[in-house]
Amino acid sequence: MTDSLLEPSDISSESSDAFSPEFVQCLEAEAELLKAAIADGASPLMAHARTLMWLDSLVKMHAIGLEQSINSKEAPQAAVWSRDLATLEFAMALVQSVKPLES
Repeated sequence: MTDSLLEPSDISSESSDAFSPEFVQCLEAEAELLKAAIADGASPLMAHARTLMWLDSLVKMHAIGLEQSINSKEAPQAAVWSRDLATLEFAMALVQSVKPLES
């Protein structure tokens, strides 16, 4: 993940749900790769592992963004990073609790 995907200076309560074009392109490319891999016979375990890797990367990015906004005393940004981090951590716990079917 590059810094261009993570733009904490642009985060505000109004724009917090907007994604950078680079991030959207990255997600679309990953979706296409996953679709192709499944068509070629990849197992659900592989899809599960890739999901966990993406979630882990996003959790780390948000933790960094939260720390930076706290250090710069930007409460609105910290609140947005904190909210999104909590959501990602919940998603990570949910995905970790799922036992994928083996093919």
